[in-house]
Amino acid sequence: MVEDAEDIAAFFDVEDGFARSALYRPGGVGDGFVIPVLPSRPDRTATLFGQETLSDTGAFLIRVSDAAAPAAGDTLEVDGTVFTIQGEPARDEEQAVWRIKAYPAP
Repeated sequence: MVEDAEDIAAFFDVEDGFARSALYRPGGVGDGFVIPVLPSRPDRTATLFGQETLSDTGAFLIRVSDAAAPAAGDTLEVDGTVFTIQGEPARDEEQAVWRIKAYPAP
């Protein structure tokens, strides 16, 4: 469990922590700016017309201090792959970290 700002900073440290650098573009356009993110791309299956398919949706954790108001349509570019944020981002219990769902841009 993350206890305080120091713990959060350690997780989001790109050099020594678990984070990766991502290019964040509000609205999906423009130059954007680099922020640390914690990516999670769990395998998820969905059933569509009786067929089970593997979902390519990813999830990212982003500090509120790095992106104050992420929204659907914003993009994150991580390791050369552009992800488009979908749905409404939600903050954690301490209101310090956003949980964002995104899918690879076409």
